[in-house]
Amino acid sequence: MILERKHVYKIYRDSTYLGTLPYVISEFNYSQDINTGSAETTIEVVQGLDTAHEDVVDIETEAGETLTTELGEVITTERSFEDIGNKDSGRLIASGNDVEIFEYSDDNPNGVLVFSGYISGWSNKVGEEDRTTITVISHGKDLDDYVYGNSAFTLQKSQTNGSDWFPLGRADQISSSMYSVGQSISGEAFSLSKITLYLMAGNRYLGIYPSSVTVTLKLYIGPITGGAAFTPATLLDTVNVIITNNSYQEIGFVLNNEITLSSSSTYYWLLYATDLMEVGTSPTETSSGNYLLINPNVTTYAASTDGADCYFKLYSGAILTDAEFTSTDPSEMITEALTYGGRVTEGDVDLTGLSLTYTFRLATVLEIINKCLELAPSGWYWTVDPATQQLTFKETSASPTHYFTLHKHLESIEVHSTIENIKNVVYFSGGPTAGVNLLKLYTDTASLAINKRGLKRLSDNRVTLAATAQTLSENLMEEYSDEEFSSEITILGETYDIDSIHLGDTVGFRSFGSFIDNLVLQVRSITRGTDYVRLVIGKLPLKSSTYVDDLKRSLENEQTLDNPNTPS
Repeated sequence: MILERKHVYKIYRDSTYLGTLPYVISEFNYSQDINTGSAETTIEVVQGLDTAHEDVVDIETEAGETLTTELGEVITTERSFEDIGNKDSGRLIASGNDVEIFEYSDDNPNGVLVFSGYISGWSNKVGEEDRTTITVISHGKDLDDYVYGNSAFTLQKSQTNGSDWFPLGRADQISSSMYSVGQSISGEAFSLSKITLYLMAGNRYLGIYPSSVTVTLKLYIGPITGGAAFTPATLLDTVNVIITNNSYQEIGFVLNNEITLSSSSTYYWLLYATDLMEVGTSPTETSSGNYLLINPNVTTYAASTDGADCYFKLYSGAILTDAEFTSTDPSEMITEALTYGGRVTEGDVDLTGLSLTYTFRLATVLEIINKCLELAPSGWYWTVDPATQQLTFKETSASPTHYFTLHKHLESIEVHSTIENIKNVVYFSGGPTAGVNLLKLYTDTASLAINKRGLKRLSDNRVTLAATAQTLSENLMEEYSDEEFSSEITILGETYDIDSIHLGDTVGFRSFGSFIDNLVLQVRSITRGTDYVRLVIGKLPLKSSTYVDDLKRSLENEQTLDNPNTPS
């Protein structure tokens, strides 16, 4: 039977809970492709800009008589809630607000997070209709907004006795947690690049352990005026991370820029969370500052009076833009790059077994992941879960993860075959070696023996080793060595557990009575609705933009080849 599902849309701004989105009339759905970081969903609500300020008036008949209920109560118009505003308005519907979508059903009566992202924009036809369309992009987009470099950090100061803890949560969770906690420091003189804290997702006292919590660290300079007059001082930086660990781990917050601390100034950071978590503290105090507790209305603060400090480590070091890897597994390159990946964290990342050398210059985390996919053996893929923002990087299963049976899950299937994408000859042009660019020719003799010739020219001036060039070339040829099959199918929730179907899974067929029953195709694109999933299986067609993207990347590589490893 179809599982009854209800979706609730929770809105946040800078980790502060604003409320639940009302008047949603659209059904929850989103689409996502394999080997991409972000997904997008749209939400329609019955709200309009032109009705937000209308007064409540009595409803009258054509004869001017006031309408009343059977109990004699006057029937009035409903005044629209003022939920729409600009990005700094504090309203629910405002660009930049974070959105968490929870699904409730008999299987998940307490709700399960199915999508998280931010409002990238909204639209409303003022004067025409009381309907607003909201666009929400998942946090996987962060991957293309952070440049990763092999920054070397040096520990400058620490307080690392973490035997105590303090609960932290949203403003609506203050009965069992604080709205914000933090730490002040003073008398320090070094360049601060990274703050490491001792954190866990969950509250042991309540026995509640969220699967993920977004933690926002805000760093300030200025005096901490106490009591009821507390107001945050000058904001220096804001860093977000997602924690998924339900036991204590050191979590690093890498600042966007180095901040030179002055011994004559006071600095402090405050933490905000989207769900219950714990912050490790120490029963002793060794820093020149105080542990800070902020109450829910953010108007008062209390410095620790028991000689306690937050568990912390403070690091200096230039934040580099170069990422150099020597004899490194591509999976380890991804894991390291994700430390700069915004809210995307490491999930199921398997080792490829390769040991390769590659240098990235001014490359975003997304570009590093895509290059590592090229470096990995044929058949590897990656995805980012739009709910938890955890990245998966692994090899495609050779056997079906799911079997779909004719006349049970499918009434028919349209299969497509193509040999247009076959590549079995590769010319690889690399960077200079002994003053001459690396140029190699590779062929797939097995594919050439049974298929038409398919040529591909690869160019990457970061590659100066023949072994890396060979790996890239052979991986490409193995991926596109033979005939490809693909199809588009829709699976209904009343016939199959659609929640078990994910990007990268493999699909097999039964009861077709032809070679279709022997096909193993991969889920390459998924559109997930309330009671169905629409799948593109096989291999996604080569996009027309790929050639332009390759040219753009090659040009950027050329332009950044002689860049310094850190901006001035």
